[in-house]
Amino acid sequence: MENWWTYHKGYVIVGMILLWILADLLRSGWNARMDAPDFQVAYVGGAPLGDDLIRMLEMAFETIAPDRNGDGKTIVRIQSYLLETPRDLPDAALAQLAADIRLTADIESQESVFFMSEDLERLQASYGILETADGTCPGANGTAGADQVRRLSVFSILERIALMEEAGFAVRDVLEPSAPELFYSLSIGRRCFHGMVPDEDLAAADEFWDNLTGA
Repeated sequence: MENWWTYHKGYVIVGMILLWILADLLRSGWNARMDAPDFQVAYVGGAPLGDDLIRMLEMAFETIAPDRNGDGKTIVRIQSYLLETPRDLPDAALAQLAADIRLTADIESQESVFFMSEDLERLQASYGILETADGTCPGANGTAGADQVRRLSVFSILERIALMEEAGFAVRDVLEPSAPELFYSLSIGRRCFHGMVPDEDLAAADEFWDNLTGA
């Protein structure tokens, strides 16, 4: 037995390391699956919202979003895409290109169910992905309905669910110094998914939207 261990201990140690790596990968994958968001909301704008404001909005949406993946908890993630990068930043052009690519990838992979912006008309004119006021998809040319986006005021949503009082802080405490006007101008629109996603996903999006509107 001693001779066996002498000749094979290297293989045993390598095998144990590989098993540990495999277990760690499985654990990480499971945690990622368990922490997967029920809904992703894209913020597409010209200025960053700031981490505190993003977290406040996520908390607000989580209070009214359904548990889409059935894991016993509701997670809403806000993903930011900046339309304009300050020209004085290093590699501003590359940063802008990267943001455009990430937004396009989000749209193509249908990651975000809702889109939030201070200028939904610009987003609609560029991509034609949001439901129009009557709940239908825009025209095939991608620009129809740019002035008729189905929208909700983000601030009115927060007012209705009284998150600001429940969370124990006021809006002014979490806004970036230059962002108050941006916050009050934010609107949220719904991605047009008709015929593109399973019925159960569409039903979950319907429920979330109804909760946002207070229907």
